[in-house]
This record gives sequence, C-alpha cells and structure tokens, in this order.
Amino acid sequence: MKRAVVVGSGGVESKQNKTTPLTSASGDGASPPVSDRLILRDISFTVESGACVALVGPSGCGKTTLARLLVRLIDLNSEPTPSGLVGDTGSITVDGQSLTAVQRRSIVAAPNGIALVCQDSFVGNRSIRANLLLAAAPNTTGDELIQACKSACIHDRITSLKNGYDTVIGEGGARLSGGERQRLEIARVLLRRPTIVVLDEIGSGLDEALMRRVAKTVISRCKTTLLIAHRLSIVRDFAHRIQVMSEGQIIETGTHQQLMTTNGWYAQTYRQQTGDTEVLPPPTAPQQQPQSIPPPVSAAVQTNQVTPNATS
Repeated sequence: MKRAVVVGSGGVESKQNKTTPLTSASGDGASPPVSDRLILRDISFTVESGACVALVGPSGCGKTTLARLLVRLIDLNSEPTPSGLVGDTGSITVDGQSLTAVQRRSIVAAPNGIALVCQDSFVGNRSIRANLLLAAAPNTTGDELIQACKSACIHDRITSLKNGYDTVIGEGGARLSGGERQRLEIARVLLRRPTIVVLDEIGSGLDEALMRRVAKTVISRCKTTLLIAHRLSIVRDFAHRIQVMSEGQIIETGTHQQLMTTNGWYAQTYRQQTGDTEVLPPPTAPQQQPQSIPPPVSAAVQTNQVTPNATS
C-alpha cells in the first residue's frame, strides 16, 4: 500500500509506503514512548500550495501531533516501544524536500518558513515590540508592525497600555490574557510572512466574530494554511478541503458540502454545533464523493503510525 500527504511551496505531503506502524515520536517537547498506543496510523493527505486544509476530529485523535510534526517540534523515528513494537516512520516533505533535512530553527524561526500558532502561544518577558519582531521579515517597518497588530485585532489593546508597544508583558505574557497572547502571536506570524502556517485551535481564546476576522486575515495573507479547529462553522467558511481524523487515522475527506451528504462524524458534529437539521442530497456527477485518500500533488509528508505522548 502506498499513500501520501503533500504540501508544496506552501503545501505539504504525507506518504506511507508500508503498513507497519510508526511507533514513536521524539524531539523537542516529546518524551520517550511509554506504551504501544498508536497516535498516528496510515496518515496520507495532500495540501496544495495556496490552499487551506482543515483537520478536525474529537480530542485526542492526533491533530496536534501532526501539527507538531510539521514544524519539527517532534520528529519521526523508529525507536521501539516497551513491548518492542517498531515500524517505518514515513516522511514529511515540502516541495520535495524532507523536513528532517532542514534544521529546526530554519523551519520555525526563519522568515518564509513554517509558522505554528497554537493555544499556548510563546511570548517572552520582554517588550511587546521585541516579541513581535522575533523572526520578523528583514527590514520590517514600524508601520508594518502596527498594521499587523490591527489585522490581528490587538492594536487597540496594546495602545491602551501605559507604555504601548514598549510595555514589558512579564514572564509568559502574564500581563495579557490567553486570547491576547494568541492575537500577539498571530501579528508576529503576519510580520514573518511564512510560506506555510498551521493554526491549531486559535479560536480557543476568541469569540466567533473575532475568530472569523483573524482567520480571514491569516488565510488570505499566507500561501498555505493547515487549520485545526473544533468550530466547524469556521471550517465550513474557510477550508478548501476537510480531513476528519479519528484515533490517529483520516476517516473522511472532502469539502463541507460533500461531507454533509454523508452521516459521518463531520455531518453529525456540524449539525449538533449549529442546529442545522438540513440533510443535503448526494452530489451528482461530475462531483466526487468524499475520499479517504486524496492523490499526492507536489511535496510530501509521510507518516505511518506514532505512539505516545503528543496527542491533540
């Protein structure tokens, strides 16, 4: 069996060449395997350059693990689990280049790399301005900094502080709320201008109206977006394609309309969240029914199966 996940120049691909499990993940932020529970199995999908692809599914299904693999906060390897289970790890490539061949700092810190915006945004005990300029594009101007903050809906909050952009926000950004720290991170991403951006539950600290404004800005300005979200109304409005995960596998793939013609996890959860009871008729030719595995396009991320510790 040969499967693939692709992202090119702003896209990602994941491939699996074997059915043996990927048994462990290691790297910054990952711990040694402690069990044989598989986190990711037979993952295969493609994110074309310029597209927004959503990953959805119940908590613990592996969404955040996959996001961390894409920015190399954890790495794939073949270390055995306690019972000796070991398998092929697969690969992740962007524009045909394996991410393991690229230094982590080049991926997560350099301008035009891959940016991750997650629920626990990183901010240091320095001024807001200094936090914003971390890994910013060269020659970033003051006007660009302010515009990025306006786009991220954080400018007004910053200017309300006594020292404005020169305010030192404390260890872990203690002077800001969780939602404000997320918006600060989003402004930093806009200044950095990454090729690929991964949005991991950025709406957890934002109301839906604000989430929509922020998501629209990021998705319109970044070349390729991987959107991880629980609010399926946001996914409906912004994702070109939706991947539904369950227990470390992709179980549904399609557009919002395609997935609503089935009675799968996506359709049921969407109706529960929105109160929408309409059942769409099955699409007719030449439209396609949702597929479990899309064709590879331009670059590659390959994962077979991952065991513990970085669940979403």
